[in-house]
Amino acid sequence: MKKIIFIPFIFLISFYINCLAQLDNPVVRLTTGNNDWNPTFSLSNSQYYVCEGYNWAFMAFERVIGTSSQIMVTKIDLNGALDTGLYITNNSYVNRKPTIAHNVPDYSLPNIRRAIIVWETNKNGNWDLYASTYYYSNGWSTPVRVDTSLTDESNVSVKYFDSTFTAIVYQSSNDIKIKSYNFITNTFSADSNLTSNEPLNCGKPFVQDVSVYPQKKILITYEKEISSSQKAVYYKLGDINNNIISWIRSDTISYTGLNNNGNYIIYLSNSANCYYETKRSGKWNIYYAGLNFSTGALTNVPVITENYFDDNSYAGNNLPFGDNTTHTYYGFLRKSVSDINAVIKGGYTDSITIPISYNTSYVTKLSKCSLPSGVGCIKCWMVFNKDSLNPQIPSRIYGTYAIGCAMNIFENNLPVKFNLSQNYPNPFNPSTIIRFQIKESRFVTLKVYNILGKEIATLVHGKLQPGIYEIPFSINQFTDYQLSSGVYYYKLEAGEFTDIKKMILLK
Repeated sequence: MKKIIFIPFIFLISFYINCLAQLDNPVVRLTTGNNDWNPTFSLSNSQYYVCEGYNWAFMAFERVIGTSSQIMVTKIDLNGALDTGLYITNNSYVNRKPTIAHNVPDYSLPNIRRAIIVWETNKNGNWDLYASTYYYSNGWSTPVRVDTSLTDESNVSVKYFDSTFTAIVYQSSNDIKIKSYNFITNTFSADSNLTSNEPLNCGKPFVQDVSVYPQKKILITYEKEISSSQKAVYYKLGDINNNIISWIRSDTISYTGLNNNGNYIIYLSNSANCYYETKRSGKWNIYYAGLNFSTGALTNVPVITENYFDDNSYAGNNLPFGDNTTHTYYGFLRKSVSDINAVIKGGYTDSITIPISYNTSYVTKLSKCSLPSGVGCIKCWMVFNKDSLNPQIPSRIYGTYAIGCAMNIFENNLPVKFNLSQNYPNPFNPSTIIRFQIKESRFVTLKVYNILGKEIATLVHGKLQPGIYEIPFSINQFTDYQLSSGVYYYKLEAGEFTDIKKMILLK
């Protein structure tokens, strides 16, 4: 295994790193309405599932029209929205706070096959939960009621485990309830009250799939109000057998002071990082609790700590290549005494700040979505609703992005020129290595084309520091179609430098 060295500074890390694009990409408008709120995507269940959709992903949001609001869904791909949005609801009531889940990626299938949206509505006189389900062959279904009790239901979280078990966790009055949906029988299970013996008020749950096939394992985090000046975050960990949950561990994530459930969990094999917000230092900061499933041990780690601002709504992209102690691409919301901003960070140094509103009471959140962007590359969207400062246009939904690619960096000699080498081996089957060197920091693209000039892969799309790089290219990474024997071309662009070379696939 080769050492990986950054130039001019040296860091020894794992074989792969995530090379991110410059954070100067445009902020793209993703919906057409002038009063759109609460964009949300289905989250992957671990850092190793980097694709939350396939070539596109569903984004749910709410659109306010007069005194009512409707739930909508649109498709987001690498370039933005694929459509103007589909109305899931169309009534005179308030429909709000959608959450969405879909089947985990199956690379033998081209698109999302099943999905479910759940939201809050006041159509029955109190706050109820309704849902609409999606099948690839039929589209979205007519909305149905999830819980028929007379109490208010809110703060719903959903997670797809498999075709027979999708978890729906929500706040019912001051308790936490769970039920499941079966896509095969099109039925909801009976609800189960997870806090029926708890005298304190509980709320704002979040559910995550932390399974290792063929076992199903579920992790739920939620808030518990200890007093007016103390709110804790708890978790429940369970095994799922025959779609019945056996709870194996419950404990505290963060107890002292005021804490908010962060609604973000990264699964790491036999452990998970549960994110939360805490005001223990006087300002809202972001931490995570590293939970070991075997021992129950917790390790609290500060993520965003700032003495002058309130930080919340963390969303990250922790990819399986790179130093796991450093988030490769992440964002959060930052509130000062006068404004709200989205702070997006990439790599070790790049950072951008996007103004959200000068009204500190403006309500927004940060959502993220990762999509495959060529062979070995991931495009990560960070999405939010933004105040236009025009009273006639209260809120629009926007996103910005970065692209990361896997690559090997080696040698500690500073290159004296830009150069693209011949791939080796050549001819090749099934894989080859493309080597190039960068003299100065530049935005770099490396793409592969067939003999007709059609682009078939993006291997690099990002800002690179000076160094010598090797990029693997394998025909086994293509799942949608097969590459035939013949001549292919690869093109390197680094600032004003451009070079093209030919390679031959020989099966």
